[in-house]
Amino acid sequence: MSDTLPPFRPFSNVQWYLAHSGNRVHLICACPDAIAPADFHAMVARALRLAPQLGWQESLERDGHFLTGATPPRTVAEYNDLHQPGLALGALEAALALPLANTGRPAFRARCLAAAAPDARGTRAVVVFEATHGVTEGGDIAALLRGRGAEHEARPIVDVHLRPLQRLAIALMLPLLWLGFLIAARVPRKPSGGFRFARVALDRANVAAAARRLGVSQRALLFGLVLHVTRHDPARRRRLSLAYSTLPKARAHLHDDGFLNVRMDEFRLRTEATAAATIRATATAIAARGPTPIFVQAWQSAVLGWHRRAWRLAPWLYRGGFFGYSPYDLVLSLVPPLRPGPAWGALQRATCFAGSNSGTTPNCIFAVGPERVTLTLWADPAMLSRIGGLVAQAEALGIGAEVWD
Repeated sequence: MSDTLPPFRPFSNVQWYLAHSGNRVHLICACPDAIAPADFHAMVARALRLAPQLGWQESLERDGHFLTGATPPRTVAEYNDLHQPGLALGALEAALALPLANTGRPAFRARCLAAAAPDARGTRAVVVFEATHGVTEGGDIAALLRGRGAEHEARPIVDVHLRPLQRLAIALMLPLLWLGFLIAARVPRKPSGGFRFARVALDRANVAAAARRLGVSQRALLFGLVLHVTRHDPARRRRLSLAYSTLPKARAHLHDDGFLNVRMDEFRLRTEATAAATIRATATAIAARGPTPIFVQAWQSAVLGWHRRAWRLAPWLYRGGFFGYSPYDLVLSLVPPLRPGPAWGALQRATCFAGSNSGTTPNCIFAVGPERVTLTLWADPAMLSRIGGLVAQAEALGIGAEVWD
């Protein structure tokens, strides 16, 4: 890319890691109503207007984003009239793996697949919004569908500081964390090429009722259910290392990421003999964390800063899978409730799935809609083979569940 392309915005440390790991997020909307080309392009124009950062170009060579002006919807949107009944979400997998960085085009894509007739579930059209994780997050999706602006610079910043002991702990931890992360990332592991998406829809009213019966939050129920099904192993001795994201109302100056309004926290857990017991253990572990602290996010951003500088000086150290690796057995995310407004037309009655491909780190993202709670699991074949068990465990808890493929 030309050095004269203005203006330019450098990555934050977290954006730098996400960009080099090729992390992309997507929203799939399975709609029971037909969508005309003009209506689809109007949706894309609305998204670009409410979230201008979707028009940015991502550059790995310049280590940041080129900020563009208005982006014509047709340059990032594709409408496909399939002229046949039925739609398979699995057919989207190859396109979801395409790179969005260093293309000279915005790091955002939109597609609409229109069928000639509804499939067995009543789906008539599928709309897919996809972007690099460096320009968008779950909170943006929820804001967009509610017709609110998602400009990150407009979000409030609070002057919150780490305690002196916390700052000292980070200073002492950084060299060890930097070296440990570098070594661990070079240990051979399963190639990310074997990772795929799997999607399940749960009845929302059933989820709420099951959470009340167990005396836990719906978040704890969803997290615990997935943990039990995908990670339970009676022979395992060590506890699972887990991470989950939250969306604070305001970014903490100096400690939260400079652009993304997401805050990570972590906990350890040993799964129990039954799904109900694992769910209660998950609720206890999350409650013990209290309000999401800034300490975890602060040290993660700091250690990524060290890696960023070391990568510039000795890029050869970062061959062999550093990007896309994290030390967690599973990363969990709950997107704020998705409530498409009337301006979104056919999306109002859609079943929505939010997903993210995160290298060799499995993740599960939950999206809450008016009638369904969906989960999108990014995992290796061994974990994906347990999806049928997830449906069985959910139904045992009184939750209607269905795999979407």
